[in-house]
Amino acid sequence: MSLNHHLSPAILDYVDRAKVERITFIRRDHFLSYDMGDAHLRELEDLINHPKTNRMPCRALIGDSQSGKTTLLKEFIIRHPIYMDSANKEICHVISVEMPPEPDEGRFWSAVLQSMLIVHNPAGIVEKLEAQAMSELFDLGVKMIIVDEFHNMLHGTARLQRQFLAALKSMVNRLGVVLVVAGTSDVARALASDSQFLTRFEQMALPRWKLNQQFRNLLATFESILPLAEPSDLASREKTIAIFNASGGAIGGVKKIITQAAVNAIESNLESISYTILTDAIQSLNERSMSKA
Repeated sequence: MSLNHHLSPAILDYVDRAKVERITFIRRDHFLSYDMGDAHLRELEDLINHPKTNRMPCRALIGDSQSGKTTLLKEFIIRHPIYMDSANKEICHVISVEMPPEPDEGRFWSAVLQSMLIVHNPAGIVEKLEAQAMSELFDLGVKMIIVDEFHNMLHGTARLQRQFLAALKSMVNRLGVVLVVAGTSDVARALASDSQFLTRFEQMALPRWKLNQQFRNLLATFESILPLAEPSDLASREKTIAIFNASGGAIGGVKKIITQAAVNAIESNLESISYTILTDAIQSLNERSMSKA
């Protein structure tokens, strides 16, 4: 096939591959560069280099379901893998854990140790798990700790929430690390039980997209990573409106729609996403959606 100018150069190799390979590639997680996401990544990068102070800055990444929070954080973590320093010592500047279903200190410290691949007893005494985690965090040179799904804090009693926040605050103070929590708008409520700690957090928002040129640019970026030989013109007025209305402006919803449409095109031996294929994909996703059952 001839050079496909609508595609990113890195995608060209996939255009001539077998159907199953192309579909597998489409269904993979792909990080897309867009203005707000790139700005948040730069901010996190700046925080990595923040000097240790008595009052370390913290961030709260806020967004609805399917806003791209987890994808953004995964991209940041990928950019900061474990490495060996000049003394042949393992260094890891960023670790990420998921908030337990409730504010349980033991499960949290176990998750921290597991993220560093440290052998431990998950059912051990909380104080011992904390001491082991703190020691390993210090030895690895961790500078930032990310806690996703932080709104789960609210599933515990007020007393448990205060105790859990006190443990996080102590961790930040003792290690001099940056804490980044991510979740829905309930994150602010989850932090509110410690008003002093709350003041350390600045919000990094991931709002839903609006129907504007930036959204059309996002669709064009999506199209550039689809291994389809012909242009689909997803940023055309008709297709843009269809995708926006069906996704509600959530980037996760956009990804689902475009992924399904691209897979349908390949399975139909077509090399672009027509309006019919797009609307059929939207209809099939709506029919399978449990949230609309």
